[in-house]
Amino acid sequence: MISMKQTYDVSHVKAQWAYSELLSPTFGHLYGGVEWLKEQASQGARFEKLTHSDATVLTMMFDGVRGGYFNRYFAGVTSFQLAHWSSIELGAARVIPNFAEECRAAAITFREWIEHNPASDLPTGHPRHELNSATPFVQIDPVTVGRDEDAPILLDGYHRACHYLGHSRCGPNAVSLSACSRLRRGGSVRPPITVSLPPVPVGHA
Repeated sequence: MISMKQTYDVSHVKAQWAYSELLSPTFGHLYGGVEWLKEQASQGARFEKLTHSDATVLTMMFDGVRGGYFNRYFAGVTSFQLAHWSSIELGAARVIPNFAEECRAAAITFREWIEHNPASDLPTGHPRHELNSATPFVQIDPVTVGRDEDAPILLDGYHRACHYLGHSRCGPNAVSLSACSRLRRGGSVRPPITVSLPPVPVGHA
């Protein structure tokens, strides 16, 4: 069984990310040869219930499926810290280049991205559809936040983040979001989101 704490190494974050995608209609088919893990995921098994050997397999799968695009954001990072983010902090994080390109921008914040008027209809399954979801927000896996130059950048969890932000607009009774990142927790106006963050490097605020 995988122990749950407040600080995690990079392999843990990669493994949890991969596990969250095993049943994804977009990315699930890319994770081949791990049918026993897909079966556990389909039965609702939580990531922390997996064995260490399962986590090792998932880390390797992540590097093969997602590493080509995302491993640059893990460079120099040894650990992530579980934190809670407000909608303001989430809105200030950058989005990955694939989403920034929708706004014809090299770098754009999450808030600017969701407020940008798309030039055409968003495709089925696009994360921004979650902004209007009527389903109550319940978070199981944290979103993952890396560092792009000196700015936080949301790497994983766009559907969860959009769902959260849509509900955080409802006022002080909205739920929280978790994330893994290396930024300090700031003041909250609305209830927070949980994030996984790499620690702030020495000399950075």
